[in-house]
Amino acid sequence: RLIMWDDCQEAWHHAVPRQADSSVGRHPKAGLVRLSLTFRMARPELGGENVKHCRCGRPCGLKSKGGRYYLACNPAGATAQCSFWEPCAWAQAEAERLR
Repeated sequence: RLIMWDDCQEAWHHAVPRQADSSVGRHPKAGLVRLSLTFRMARPELGGENVKHCRCGRPCGLKSKGGRYYLACNPAGATAQCSFWEPCAWAQAEAERLR
């Protein structure tokens, strides 16, 4: 199990490392298969009308730097971002509660 606290989510290299075929188990039907599973916890209280939007109208992304949490423009699928940024008090309080 891996729990990504603070800046780990920003700095972690998200990948399944390459391995030689000889070191990977062969499934009888699928052959050589590599799986990478990601589980995320949904927070219903943070969805719907509670979603903060940046100046360009997209939902903000939650980020962390130096152990401090903030909301920022999340330009997924866009060519530019609006440079929106603000501290995120609820995420900071939740991180401190869980430490």
